Amino acid sequence: MNLSVETILQYTIAAGFLAIIYGYFTGKQILSSSPGNAKMQEIASAIQIGAKAYLNRQYKTIAIVGLVVLVIISYAFSILVGAGYLIGATLSGSGLCRHACFSSSKCKNS
Repeated sequence: MNLSVETILQYTIAAGFLAIIYGYFTGKQILSSSPGNAKMQEIASAIQIGAKAYLNRQYKTIAIVGLVVLVIISYAFSILVGAGYLIGATLSGSGLCRHACFSSSKCKNS
């Protein structure tokens, strides 16, 4: 099977859209489920407090490193490449870890 670059690109984009749709519906289902009994909610709350403190520290550290890399990339290549890096870095750290931490008791209870 000899696929052209355009065909591969179309398959890749379609797979990306399917992944987004699947993630949306799966996340919606998990977030609408019961948070569990009182003990599960207590444990989940303790995990969330620790996870929130950890992630805040991680985000601060990554932001400093990311800014240094942004300056280097913008200087070495171009402002446009730097803007692409900034968009990608921002979207990749857009809080998905927080959602994973805060829905743990709902997943366990499902």
